[in-house]
Amino acid sequence: MENSNIKNSLNSSITVGALDNSRFHTIAAGVAAGGKAAVQGAAAVSTITKDVTASMKNVNINSEAEDKEKENNVNLNIAAQSNSEIVSNATVVAGGGKAGVGAGVAVNQIKQNMNVELNGGTQNVKEALIKGISAADITTIGIGGSAGGNAGIAGSVAVNQITNNNTVSVKDGANLTAKGNVGVIAENDSVISNYAGAVGIGIQGAGIGAAVSINQISGNTKASIEDSIVTAKGETDDTIEVKGTINDILNNLEGKP
Repeated sequence: MENSNIKNSLNSSITVGALDNSRFHTIAAGVAAGGKAAVQGAAAVSTITKDVTASMKNVNINSEAEDKEKENNVNLNIAAQSNSEIVSNATVVAGGGKAGVGAGVAVNQIKQNMNVELNGGTQNVKEALIKGISAADITTIGIGGSAGGNAGIAGSVAVNQITNNNTVSVKDGANLTAKGNVGVIAENDSVISNYAGAVGIGIQGAGIGAAVSINQISGNTKASIEDSIVTAKGETDDTIEVKGTINDILNNLEGKP
């Protein structure tokens, strides 16, 4: 929402929201058997990349002098939630009379940027919530198994990376006045669950198994008020929930007299 003037009646809400859910469920499996030798591999690669934005720029709400004097019961909600999930399974089994070789590889990456902002303008409201929730979850299972009369060689590799940035801001000269509460909240939740294993069996010779797991979580989470005037008078009995989904928070604010 940009460059607008809004006059609202009592007991109403203005909501600018964005909700994105992205999910990958990937299974890569391989089975090999041979009289003398068996070689098998499986790879699962999943990538999620996205930007989610909810913004209000240069929007005036009940900014006229006569509107300021009225009892104002309009709630302002600028909220966004981004959920990304990857569940990946790479499993390999190989068996050969003399040699068995099996390898499983899983590579998963989530890159997401969240931006929620109130940018400029003058707003006179009852309650104001500016909030962003950015959640990323990777679950990986990488298993390699092999057996051979002389040698069994198995390996598994799992690489997981999450880059999760969440910025929530009131900035660029916004003049926000709330009769009750103002919440400027950024929430970031990143989780990697990784299970990697390998089994190599050599009946008469060598059995070799190796598993490698690489995991990385990075990103920035920031909630800020910059170059703006924000006033929360605390004259209502309402509250703002810091944690919870966007739907929970909006339901908590909407429709209260």
